[in-house]
Amino acid sequence: MRYIAFFMTFILLLCPVMVMAADISSNEHTDLSGDYLEFIFDNQQSIPNEHEIKIAVYDDEGKMVSLQNTIVSGWKTNNKVPIELDHYMTIENKGTTLKAFFIHPNTLTPYATSAIIGKSTCVLDTPSSTDDNVSVTVEWANEHTIAFTPVSLTNQPICLTVHVPDSWDTGATYRQGTYGGIVCGFKRENNKQYVLLENLISGKQVILQKRISNIIKNLETPIITTFYENKTGAVSVTFDDGDYNSAVFYDSEFAKYGFHGTAFLITNRLTGIDNWKTLLEKGLVDVGNHSASHQLKYSTDAATLTSEQIQADISGSYDNLKKYFPEQSILTFASPWGQTTNTVITEMKKNHYANRKAGGGLQNNNPQGDDWFKLNAFVYNGHDTKAMNGWADQAINNKGWAIELLHNCIDGTTPNGLTIAKDIFSEHMAYLNTKKDQLWMGSFNEVTAYIKERESATVTIISANDTTMTLSLTDTLPNDRFIQPLSILVHVPSHWVDGVSYSQGSLFGKSDIVKSENGKLYVQINAIPDKGEILLQKN
Repeated sequence: MRYIAFFMTFILLLCPVMVMAADISSNEHTDLSGDYLEFIFDNQQSIPNEHEIKIAVYDDEGKMVSLQNTIVSGWKTNNKVPIELDHYMTIENKGTTLKAFFIHPNTLTPYATSAIIGKSTCVLDTPSSTDDNVSVTVEWANEHTIAFTPVSLTNQPICLTVHVPDSWDTGATYRQGTYGGIVCGFKRENNKQYVLLENLISGKQVILQKRISNIIKNLETPIITTFYENKTGAVSVTFDDGDYNSAVFYDSEFAKYGFHGTAFLITNRLTGIDNWKTLLEKGLVDVGNHSASHQLKYSTDAATLTSEQIQADISGSYDNLKKYFPEQSILTFASPWGQTTNTVITEMKKNHYANRKAGGGLQNNNPQGDDWFKLNAFVYNGHDTKAMNGWADQAINNKGWAIELLHNCIDGTTPNGLTIAKDIFSEHMAYLNTKKDQLWMGSFNEVTAYIKERESATVTIISANDTTMTLSLTDTLPNDRFIQPLSILVHVPSHWVDGVSYSQGSLFGKSDIVKSENGKLYVQINAIPDKGEILLQKN
């Protein structure tokens, strides 16, 4: 067995380096981020090159106290290789020495004989506070991590100015127990670099770490796809006037394929509220506002309509729908006969984000301004299945949004004007199912919410390392009304070939690699704006 020396290739330019014996019994935990393990191998021929490796760290009792994945990208001479440990890797001290081993990816058995832990150290100013009641004890400081414990005699929230290495030019992260965050701003004074930490708790250790950026710099900004699940186009089936029996049939067809649609209800004509509630609870049909009366012609009779009439017909109807169906997020309106005026649009905007007209054909995928209140639609009026299928084909070919306007349905195969035959509708749904890889069959409310969120959302990479990535997704819309998941294409490191698992609060998912282009890998995830950070983990 040869003795192991710290691999001098990794000498840091800004800080002195020393090799430390692993006598760590004085602390409850030892931080290993930024440390290096140098391994000696008895048989280099058995070691895979350019391969994912597991590193296990054991205490004196032989218990594994940490396990991480890394990528070995070439071997050094003399059968030695240095590996930098994970950014957030800490271990509980069970003994006075530590050993680490490579774990063979197939047999899960150690095949490196031993390793030594080396730690680089830095000389930094002690964190300071303007409050004389605050004192700070620094446990350690190196080029990657600073650990310290602030104490306040008054137990008030603590604000500290912390001197950090000049190499921390990409930002920093900190944590204190379960609390933490990102520090992006630095200030310089007397040729030194400082960060400001606020609202710290007295008596709890703070771990402040350099934000890893070498991986982030090589990753593209995540992209929110045009439609949900990165579909080429969208189709929204809407049906007007509130015939319950027709809604039941439409719902049964949606259930065959997992499609969604929107029922536009006239509140003064609405009956059987409990039946509607039961139907809506299935989650395939949602509700839109189709006015209180369906009697006011907003543009034809504009000269004679009073503001009180318009308010009652639009906002009054919305209020009643929310009273009847409080769980519904009613984002949309469908103006009777498709008529609108600027005055009417102003009233719609009080509670709605979109209005569907009665005609115009295919809608584009990015409405702007007041065009949101003049959205085009395909109006069913005696069309056969082939014609209806053509609406969907237009959405695919033009990357657009086909909004279908239907009314009641009847048994049989022969349509009657605005009333569609059930067989025609069933055939149309079956056709849409053959296009499900290209079309999102979302309700009118859902597609409206998606586009609105997409256009106002910001997605950023907070942190990334060899095995995990954290994203932030925020928007400027009311969180109580906009809860539609967005689909995001995420560029991941080139060794994440098996895809990812991801989570956002109670939302969990998995994604294989959905795109490989010019040596770059991408996964697709779904997340809701303003519902917390999104954690991706390499599979």
